[in-house]
Amino acid sequence: MNKILLTIFTILSFSCSAKEDHPIAENNRVVEGAIPMSRSMLRPELKDKAREKEAYVLSFFKTPDQQLMPLGFFAMVEDIRNVENLRKIRSRGINIIQSYGRVRSFEKALGNLEAARKAGIGVVQYLPGSYMERESPQWWQKRIRLIARDKQLMLWYLPEESQPEDLKDLQMLAGIIRSQDPYSRPLTTFVKSGQKIHWKNISKIVDAMILGIYPCHIKNPAPRADIRRYIDFAYEQNVPLIFSALEAFKSEKRRNVWPTPKEVRFDAYLSLISGSKGLFWYGHTYLIKNPKLYAAVLQLALELNGPTHLGEVFLLGQRADSIECQLIRGSAYAPPACAYQKDWWKKEKYLYSSPQWLALRHKKNIYIFAVNMNEKIGTADHGGPDYAVTVQFKNLPETVKNVEVLFEDRQLAVEDHSFTDSFDPIGTHIYRLEIE
Repeated sequence: MNKILLTIFTILSFSCSAKEDHPIAENNRVVEGAIPMSRSMLRPELKDKAREKEAYVLSFFKTPDQQLMPLGFFAMVEDIRNVENLRKIRSRGINIIQSYGRVRSFEKALGNLEAARKAGIGVVQYLPGSYMERESPQWWQKRIRLIARDKQLMLWYLPEESQPEDLKDLQMLAGIIRSQDPYSRPLTTFVKSGQKIHWKNISKIVDAMILGIYPCHIKNPAPRADIRRYIDFAYEQNVPLIFSALEAFKSEKRRNVWPTPKEVRFDAYLSLISGSKGLFWYGHTYLIKNPKLYAAVLQLALELNGPTHLGEVFLLGQRADSIECQLIRGSAYAPPACAYQKDWWKKEKYLYSSPQWLALRHKKNIYIFAVNMNEKIGTADHGGPDYAVTVQFKNLPETVKNVEVLFEDRQLAVEDHSFTDSFDPIGTHIYRLEIE
């Protein structure tokens, strides 16, 4: 099975060749190729279904002149009814919000929907898990019918972190929603990591899976390459559509650190390069305590759903298969990823190329989204001394004369249909190439 998956990665990924092999590659499972198109890992008979699911879900986020990417905040508590703030974040590209709580009443849910209506923002309707344990199907049917009338509801969110023994209850809830929702809005949920069979069963119920990816929310440092591995793992379980829930909080019980604005931006673009189709940040009630990070997240949302339409590029762009990447300087591989493996230190780890990138053609431009996954983790040395990389993008169309680096106020010269640029550790660059 491992050899089969490795072959799939090798065939379906764009290559980013390195000048030298890395010695740690000998003891790790190497995933060849720099461009991860993770959904290509789905079985052939599931690919059409996945495309249908994506088109269906994204249709709820489309305006007359733009395909918006689902971007939202989780864990809005008292601030979910602050209409002025909801309007502010809506103007910055956020289009959906969620209020978390296992015992949240349906009366409060209606109040939240009313505030969202005034602000013009969508709601992820959370269904509290505590009620699933004690209420009848008739009870659920009555309340779901009541909430389903509200057009501010954009996504249904089944009780999260369910266990295999909850499957029948989740199937019951999904059936009620399908029968009672006059607008047929998509179903989502969040499932704990590592439960392969449960993931596959849940994937048959929902339209999209929300994947929590929190590299700082652990006792020991974790490589941010885990983000790529999380998404790969989900698609290996035949999940048709992935949204990433990214960390925007400080875990006082774990490492007690906030992610930096640079890390938040890297996490978002690596998730999208890896195949995620929407982003949520957990959680708003914590994030507002860190104004600098809050501003960085809103700026990121504006990059994706603002005038540059980068979210639309990710969702509607076509792969620019002719472009290649050559590693000029730096480590060929990022620190090994180990996400979703029990006792991972006893098993093989996943070794990904340091440069991760995706080239997409959309309208009159080609966009190249690129990150450097190389970084220093603990005392390990996987690419020193500075963990930076330099890459060359080759085989550009003949009409490309210069390259604009978005949000950095600089341009790069094109020579022999190529350009070169450098990346800091966990650095992110976005290139726009005019082709017409």
